Amino acid sequence: MSMQKEKRIRERVEGIFNKQETEFSSKSQYYDYLEEREDIIYNLIEGIDLDEMEARIAAYQRENRDNIMENEARKAEEARARADRAAGTSKAGKTGASTSAPKQQHEGPTKYIATAAMPSAPPPAQPAPRPSAAPTAGPSASEPASREQIEQASGWNQSFQHQRLLQEAYSTTFLKPLPSTGQLVE
Repeated sequence: MSMQKEKRIRERVEGIFNKQETEFSSKSQYYDYLEEREDIIYNLIEGIDLDEMEARIAAYQRENRDNIMENEARKAEEARARADRAAGTSKAGKTGASTSAPKQQHEGPTKYIATAAMPSAPPPAQPAPRPSAAPTAGPSASEPASREQIEQASGWNQSFQHQRLLQEAYSTTFLKPLPSTGQLVE
């Protein structure tokens, strides 16, 4: 089994079985849904009951076509919003009005209307190059006197390493008493 095959199967099934936790009335129903999805993925990867699994996928896809499209549209909208946040711009600032998909005003999960042509997300903004720092006048770590100053300032000294090695050596020594004499032996 290759990783590409597993990835391809997982993306396909998760694209169809794409309900969110907010779409269920209880966590146990949501967990049952996730378990069913993972069972299908496992069976497809391992080649177990392929015809039955494909039939289950096709039946679910027919029954939940609208819900699948709404969830895909919501994911695309969320990805677009993340890209906008990463770029440091908002949609309202670019066009003067919000271009997000219309939302219904009600309690419960948010519904999105799927559109046929959704614009792609803008490319992520590139970080500005950092200006090169001028050499500092502070001590350099290669000078012995400077190294001692740095060690003192940081609270570290050379004896720490020696103390740690001794602590580890003694902590791994196990002493147990001899049953007959009561003396400690290693």
